[in-house]
Amino acid sequence: MLAAVRKQWMQIERQLRRERSSTLDATRILELTYEIPRMQSMVFTAKAPIDEPQADVLFATADDFLKWPPQCRTMYVTCAVELEVLYQITAWMAVHGLVVMYAP
Repeated sequence: MLAAVRKQWMQIERQLRRERSSTLDATRILELTYEIPRMQSMVFTAKAPIDEPQADVLFATADDFLKWPPQCRTMYVTCAVELEVLYQITAWMAVHGLVVMYAP
């Protein structure tokens, strides 16, 4: 999943570069001038948070998050997780954090 998400991220980045080169709107050019480098600097990893503390996008199992609580504002759950485990994991998130459930 990491490779697929990273590939999609790079495609979006390329689309933004094309948009920047073709737009005449100075405000949009300025927005994209700041957004593109931010996107390029994003770090994607499947390593434990302790091994890659500066990662922007982390792929992990529920067991990984029970060992190393997530320090994130948004969590995407893409597999089935018991509610009790999910509650334990999300208890460490920011107060107004968002949990997006893709799993049944």
